[in-house]
Amino acid sequence: MLYGLLRADQREAVTDVWAVPADGTGAPRVLVPGAWSPSVVR
Repeated sequence: MLYGLLRADQREAVTDVWAVPADGTGAPRVLVPGAWSPSVVR
């Protein structure tokens, strides 16, 4: 699963795209730093 999340420690609105396994087996991780919205292009 991909999702955008606002950085809490910034003075300006900065977001990152995070990834987490949909089955709950892993921990969230930053996939694309400084990105606004997740989109998969194939």
